[in-house]
Amino acid sequence: MAVVALAAAGVIATETARRLIATPEIQSLRLSELPMRAAKWLSGDAAPHAPELAPETKDPDVAPDAAPAAGPQPIVLRDPFSPDPDAPTEFITLALADGETFCRSLQNTGLNQPVFQRLTVPSHGWTCVPDMLKPVDGAESVVSSLFVTVRGEVADRLSSLRIKLNLIDPATAPLAREKAKDVLTQMLAVFGGVAPERVLQAINFGVNVAVVDRGVTYELKKEFGDPRRANLLVVFPQQLGDGGEARFIEKPEGIRILPSFRP
Repeated sequence: MAVVALAAAGVIATETARRLIATPEIQSLRLSELPMRAAKWLSGDAAPHAPELAPETKDPDVAPDAAPAAGPQPIVLRDPFSPDPDAPTEFITLALADGETFCRSLQNTGLNQPVFQRLTVPSHGWTCVPDMLKPVDGAESVVSSLFVTVRGEVADRLSSLRIKLNLIDPATAPLAREKAKDVLTQMLAVFGGVAPERVLQAINFGVNVAVVDRGVTYELKKEFGDPRRANLLVVFPQQLGDGGEARFIEKPEGIRILPSFRP
């Protein structure tokens, strides 16, 4: 009631009134005495002194108040796909083709009378062996020649190509080398592959070489004891990397014969 009377008289501010109610002088007044005492204060009599409030101190043994709770965190929207680019994938020459159809098509490369043979069960492999190819007519012991063998571990793809070079006649050896490069180039072109330049140069100069290009392994080696004879072995990968080949290609119905094939 003392606080209400002081505020109604307009003598002191609200905050001061709150502090004055704690003084002994105000606590000892009766309600009927407040108007008279207020009039004296207005006429100059000293008003009671409101005590100064001491600053609040923290007890060192009491844990500090917890920090106010944080507001709701903003929702971070992330892209559905990683911003990092896809890891580059090496192009792989996958030699997909029905073995028997591919074997018949070799006649278009100048390899005559190719013979297709399926391997015995349980193997699913096959071989294709054309006649020996000689750039010019003559006995095998006189003119240079080449011999081609194609193999597949399963019915629908090639696994290896072997070209055996017999360069016994210096006069016809360049022709045999050119034919070997031509056969290799045409076979790779069917599957979208390209013969590495290092391999072609090794055939030209008759030097050993081992190259891996687009997943295909090429190895040209001279036969031991006879530098005039050499073998080029081409090994094709049998499958693509992680993810499978169905992501990239469709299985062809048959072998594609490109216009570059020459009889």
